[in-house]
Amino acid sequence: MFKYDSVHGQWKHHELKVKDSKTLLFGNKEVTVFGFRNPEEIPWGETGAEFVVESTGVFTDRDKAAAHLKVIHDQFGIVEGLMTTVHSITATQKTVDGPSSKDWRGGRAASFNIIPSSTGAAKVSDSSSIFDAKAGIALNDNFVKIVSWYDNEWGYSSRVIDLIRHIATSQ
Repeated sequence: MFKYDSVHGQWKHHELKVKDSKTLLFGNKEVTVFGFRNPEEIPWGETGAEFVVESTGVFTDRDKAAAHLKVIHDQFGIVEGLMTTVHSITATQKTVDGPSSKDWRGGRAASFNIIPSSTGAAKVSDSSSIFDAKAGIALNDNFVKIVSWYDNEWGYSSRVIDLIRHIATSQ
């Protein structure tokens, strides 16, 4: 999946090899991989990890995200938060109304409805988002609605790399 990607194309930066069942080689750089469903089981201290990015999409409810939220709250503080994603039609949505094995919403015609759904849409863009200043509003002193159009995967990944570079050079 990493070497060949339908959206982003073939990995061309340097040679990618499998050293063993737990190690990938990116050129001469060894990268240890883990198969734990729970990130708490990963021996972070033994790996020498300086930065950890959790972006599996698995921690989607309050209980699952509690550990992440605690770290953010302890370091920065959280008063309120909300995120809504609206994107174009996906490959799994219906073009006309019809039965859906997923749920009744998934059976609605995507071109005529804004349908709550999980997302997987992606276009390659290094921009994280296009900010729409006129669409936002300050709801109160602690809650500001911000609207932006963004690429779900590539833009996010680009900003994570930027953030890690910034943190690394700030230390």
